[in-house]
Amino acid sequence: MAIILRQSTAVDVLIGPFVDEDDGKTAETGLTLSQADINLSQNGQTLAQKNDDTTATNDANGYYKCKLNATDTNTVGAMTLICHKAGALPVRHEFQVVEEAVYDALFAASASGYAVTGAEMTLTAAYDAAKTAATQESVDDLPTKGDLATALAGADDVVLAALSGVGGKIDVLDGIADAVKATTDKLDSMIEEV
Repeated sequence: MAIILRQSTAVDVLIGPFVDEDDGKTAETGLTLSQADINLSQNGQTLAQKNDDTTATNDANGYYKCKLNATDTNTVGAMTLICHKAGALPVRHEFQVVEEAVYDALFAASASGYAVTGAEMTLTAAYDAAKTAATQESVDDLPTKGDLATALAGADDVVLAALSGVGGKIDVLDGIADAVKATTDKLDSMIEEV
C-alpha cells in the first residue's frame, strides 16, 4: 500500500526494516545511509539519488528516519524509494504524491474530506430534473429528447473543468454521468412508446 505524501512538501519517512543480508532477520542498526544511498523514481522515471542531502538516521530495529525535501516530492503521482546498502537486504517503499489541496482536504487538522461542488451539483440537478419529469402523471408534460439533451449539454465539460488536475475523482463523476444517461435513455423509450 502506497503512503500518501503532499506535493512539494518536506517530510520525514520511516524506511526499512534493514536486515542482515546473510541471515535475513537480524536488524541492521549501524548503517550509514547517505544521500547517495537512497534513490527515488517519480512516475516510473529513472532512479536518482534523493535531493535532500541529509543522512538517514537509525530509529530502532533496523528502521531509519529519512528526510525528503520539497524537490523530492514535487511531482504528483507514484514515487518509489529504494535503498540497497552493503551488508543489508534491499529496501523498497511506494508513495503516492497528491496535490496540496487534495492532501489538505483529507489529512489537515479538522479535514472534512474532499468535496466536489459545482460539477457534482450540476449533474445532480440534471438527474433530479429527469427523474421528476419521468414521474409526471401527464405524458403530454414529459420533456422531449431535445429538452433533456439541452439540460445535460456541457455537463461533461463542467465536470472536467471543476476537477482539472484532481486525478482519480473523475471516475466517481463518470459513474454519476452514466446514471444520468441511463435515466434519459429510459425517458427516450417512454416517449417512443407514447
